[in-house]
Amino acid sequence: MQIRAAGAEKEKKGARGGAGAAAPAAAPAAPTVVAPVATTGRLTRAYSRAAVLGGLVQLAAGDGRSGASLPLLGYLAAVLNADAVPCLPGDDVNGAVAALAAGVLPAAAASGAPPAPALTAADVGALRAATGPLAAVAAVALACGSAAALAADAVAAVSAEALCVGGDAFTADGDDKLRGHAGVKAAADNIALLTDGSRRLGKAAVATPDAFLAVAQVHGAASAPLPSALRAALAEMNAALPPSAAPLAFHAAPLLAAARTAGDALASLAAAAGARAALLLPASAAAAAAAAGVDVPAAGDGGVAASVAASLGAAGGAVAALVARADALAAALTEEAVAAEGLLAAKEAESATDAAAKEARRVAAAAERERADAAKLAAMGEAERKKAEEEAAKRREKAARKERADAAAAAAAGGGGLDVVNPLGLGVGAAEWRAFLRLPRAGAGDLRAQVAAALDPLAAVAGA
Repeated sequence: MQIRAAGAEKEKKGARGGAGAAAPAAAPAAPTVVAPVATTGRLTRAYSRAAVLGGLVQLAAGDGRSGASLPLLGYLAAVLNADAVPCLPGDDVNGAVAALAAGVLPAAAASGAPPAPALTAADVGALRAATGPLAAVAAVALACGSAAALAADAVAAVSAEALCVGGDAFTADGDDKLRGHAGVKAAADNIALLTDGSRRLGKAAVATPDAFLAVAQVHGAASAPLPSALRAALAEMNAALPPSAAPLAFHAAPLLAAARTAGDALASLAAAAGARAALLLPASAAAAAAAAGVDVPAAGDGGVAASVAASLGAAGGAVAALVARADALAAALTEEAVAAEGLLAAKEAESATDAAAKEARRVAAAAERERADAAKLAAMGEAERKKAEEEAAKRREKAARKERADAAAAAAAGGGGLDVVNPLGLGVGAAEWRAFLRLPRAGAGDLRAQVAAALDPLAAVAGA
């Protein structure tokens, strides 16, 4: 779908005048210079496109109150439609969008995008004051974080089954029901569903570690603020700029609060995944802890800043931390999933070795019995030998029926039709999720890349 710059209605209302009408756009005087922005810490393509779209949406809102000119809005729409948005620097998103609009940061080469317009002073001021780019980046990060938060339940379920712990930890009984936290009950029910039918939970010789006892509480509490933070980011992106300069110093406060709260929640999920990964594979503990330890800017004045620059700077820092923590959560879950898969694979190999040795012993014992039976038959008379052979055939048929019934029961209890990837009797949902992680993916050469690809929610919006 092509994005069209909203402006015709704004132009009509400005021409009619009256209360609330926008002032006519000032003619560009001397070319307004936009300073180059730093090029470190670039955003991904999905985040960069979101930033430009967020700026366009907010600048076009409010019937022209932002003061942005129609050429500016048309250019931003054309850059998006031509898929010409470069990967923007993430340390100053507003400045990067302003630099793109001014042509200081060029659009992608050979994209067919029109040349950048001459910006007015009002254009530059609106670009610098807009929270739309930050809000859009925050919205994408929150969508990614929310998807990873859902995957966290599945990763925790696979990890619990790899360690054979947590049988009674994934229920919202007793105190949790009395306390009434809906998120805790939802997380517990989800993990219980994933591990339904498992023959492994609770079989460990040690008590369930705290990292698994707290799964429902941590996941439920950390997931609760994400939807409201996403709604706040989307509302901010679609909100017009304040009509006067006075409120501009405070208008980033809702986005700042939402980004900080959601960033803390994602960090909690990443830290929980790191704690579980440390139990699965101690060598991964340091990497997981490092991935989870992204600092959030200090609360400071709570978002009430003395200037537009200070307010947007605080919000920008919180959004940058939010993006980093969404990435850190996916990294921590990748570490945990790889560690759980490695432990399960080692146990599968051990089980396969034991099964092969047991089968060899069974075959040898069967051969010995056959030799003994043959010797007995040779010593029997004709009638006695015929009767013995009939009884032996009946025993073989009975044993074959029992073997088929046992195989069918094991498949049903251990994950249905996924028996080929579920020889250890994982819960139905966890076995399906594990099978999904092991599916080949383009460009994923090893298990770690497979898991990372499966946990990358940005892949779904990369072309948006």
